Amino acid sequence: MKKSLYHYFSYNMYRHAPESFNLTFKGKRVDVSPYSRDKYRFGYILATKGKEELMKVVKQYIRRETIFKQEVDSFRLAIMLKTGKQYITINYPVRQYDIQEKLRCYKMLKESLAETNYKSPVTVMTAELDGAGNVIRTEDRTEIMELSKRIRLI
Repeated sequence: MKKSLYHYFSYNMYRHAPESFNLTFKGKRVDVSPYSRDKYRFGYILATKGKEELMKVVKQYIRRETIFKQEVDSFRLAIMLKTGKQYITINYPVRQYDIQEKLRCYKMLKESLAETNYKSPVTVMTAELDGAGNVIRTEDRTEIMELSKRIRLI
């Protein structure tokens, strides 16, 4: 017979102090931030509604925390310039295995480039240095770069 969820969780708290709530799962302490409202909420639910309602809320909490703590990967797209000699890279921080989010970033970039007719203003800063490496004069200029329609995943 399969063990229920109650066998893996254990908890303790002082009855009149919900903020003292501690939770363990299979002997390991579940890190519930003492500064968040969740720890107080768990204790309050345990004191007022019982352990069955607490298990529902804890299960939702653990699912939410595991989704947000997945490794964040850098999704990099490269856009070639019309000259074909240079390219621009754009990094998007996305979760590693979230293909839908990567596709959304790709489509968003493609649409924004299509709106600007594949031209992008770029600010170029040039500096004149002396022999010791100190800056003598700087100059900023804005150039319009023409981009190709090819976007590659690198």
